[in-house]
Amino acid sequence: MDRIFELNTKNIEGVGTLGHFICPLGMPLAQSVEREWLNNEKNVSCIPAGTYELVWRDSPKHGRRLHVINENVNVGMDDNCLRTHCLIHVANYPSQVQGCIGLGNKFMAKEYGVANSASTVKFVENFIDRVYPDGENMYLKITRG
Repeated sequence: MDRIFELNTKNIEGVGTLGHFICPLGMPLAQSVEREWLNNEKNVSCIPAGTYELVWRDSPKHGRRLHVINENVNVGMDDNCLRTHCLIHVANYPSQVQGCIGLGNKFMAKEYGVANSASTVKFVENFIDRVYPDGENMYLKITRG
């Protein structure tokens, strides 16, 4: 059975993209932060809307993290794809990601970003490991508003 997480987002022109990360059970797990939509340009844009496979992989920079993969929109793990190493990791502000997704437990009141990213990413990863220990058939459906 497929496990489909959701990321429902809103682009804020000139700033970034903020959203809600929801588990397959319908429960909100976190708030999200990404770069703004700039036509899928490598390292400066969030990735396109669509459904992505969620796969645990080791990142040289961030360690074991969930990577998002959809080769139909050129987001993958090998150098043949336009976008590589798009993953969920610790980040509070759009400037701290390059096509990746940062998570936090709430939106910041005075700045565009999310708070408590490190503890929130750890919480989400532990939740996924507990609820879906085999790590298989996990997907992320991203909607852009």
